[in-house]
Amino acid sequence: MTETYKEAFIDAFLKDHDWNWFITGTFDKYASIDRTKKSWRLCMNLCAEQVMGTTAARKYGLRWVASYEPHVTNSYHVHAVLESKQLTASRIKELWTNVGGGIIKVDSFDYNRKDRAFNYILKEGENGTTDLSRLFKVSI
Repeated sequence: MTETYKEAFIDAFLKDHDWNWFITGTFDKYASIDRTKKSWRLCMNLCAEQVMGTTAARKYGLRWVASYEPHVTNSYHVHAVLESKQLTASRIKELWTNVGGGIIKVDSFDYNRKDRAFNYILKEGENGTTDLSRLFKVSI
């Protein structure tokens, strides 16, 4: 993604949301991109169920943007921003661990450093991919 395109995308789609969390999730053992995506999405589904119940979670889900990228070991990890005032960092960490994730860092989203966070999750890495599938969902 070129810098101009990235800046336009950030302005158009990311800056106006009320992001609450900046997250980095890793694994204790090797994780393929498929395992990383599956674990992240399962964790977010569980988070959504905690906030809005099972039926609404399946219909709406939480709003997030994630980037899956390989580490130097070729094991993937995830960087993401998440919109949810109801979830605590400790609850997100617990649910990540429950789905088989390893170390997870959950920081309050810092609006003074938002451009850095957005650039980080949209950066191009070798074999990396950005998941926008939950960006345009309704968040409660």
